[in-house]
Amino acid sequence: MFTMTAFNPALIILVNIYTDEFSDRQDTRVYANGAMQVSVFVSVNYNEDTDDEIREQIKGYVQENVVIYTLDDGKVILDTSKWKKSTEGNNFHHDIDHAGNSIPGILSDIRVPLYFTVPVASEGEHRWIAKLGKEETSTSTPVTVTVEKFSAISSNVEIVDKAATSCNQLRALKYKDSVFPDVQKLVKLVDYKGIKFCASAFANKTWVSMMHSSEGHKLGAFIEYKQTEKIRVAKPGHTYYSKEMVKQDMPCDTGDKNVLHCDCCDDSLNLTSAQVEEAWNEGIAMLMAHSTSLYMYDGSGKYNDFECVDFVVEDNFGNRINCHFNWNKDSHGWWGNWEVRTVTVVYP
Repeated sequence: MFTMTAFNPALIILVNIYTDEFSDRQDTRVYANGAMQVSVFVSVNYNEDTDDEIREQIKGYVQENVVIYTLDDGKVILDTSKWKKSTEGNNFHHDIDHAGNSIPGILSDIRVPLYFTVPVASEGEHRWIAKLGKEETSTSTPVTVTVEKFSAISSNVEIVDKAATSCNQLRALKYKDSVFPDVQKLVKLVDYKGIKFCASAFANKTWVSMMHSSEGHKLGAFIEYKQTEKIRVAKPGHTYYSKEMVKQDMPCDTGDKNVLHCDCCDDSLNLTSAQVEEAWNEGIAMLMAHSTSLYMYDGSGKYNDFECVDFVVEDNFGNRINCHFNWNKDSHGWWGNWEVRTVTVVYP
């Protein structure tokens, strides 16, 4: 329970409820994906002087005692077993139309934040008011929460070339421009698939998800989330034993030791951190290595060829899509043209 030592809760006056911390906006638009949170701000005043410590205590008291009512079907208490309540925001944006553009300002009131996870299948318009003790905000000025279903298709997603070295091509898996709001971006893979080579300080930041040894002589890799420095796939010619590799969701057996042949396996060290950061700013950073002498083989000398094709990726609004990759858009992947063939929306 919240302890009261420095203020009198009887002096708190409920003013209104808003969807912005610094303005009087009362509408918000969110996705029904089971991850994104809708944020509301309960506005109160206090009938005595306050300092930062007292204001924080007031916020804690309001967060613990305020009750949100929905006006969707009469006036009933919001079901927080479905709309999970929190006093802290998660890592996703909280508003489709106003993400990241709230302008700080000086307020005469105290704004108390509350966050509610938007349930799957909750599409529609929801109107909320707040009640604190015997006071409640007006039913004529509720906040309006518009909940939309997220949808995406393969033509909404693309793989674009970024910086390049002599035999490495940096790429970004991203939403196409103008399909969604500019701020909405793919940010990470939910789970990596393929092989991660771990034998050196430089070689633990990528996952090889495609290897064409016998045809095409290319590999496709995902750079681990937000890594930007000293990016290397593997040490060329080094024999990696099982304890030096992590293999996850492999489509076939590649043996208990593997060797990547060709100096292009560490050519990505020539990419600058700024170049890799630019790829991350657009979407999910990927890497293609290409050379006629590039191949991977196991302990018996057998070539390794494999493709991981299904990847669940997440955007910065909490939406998840399964991307089914086609690593062979051209003949046998020789030209290194990749595409996302199908997209399916999935939920946490």
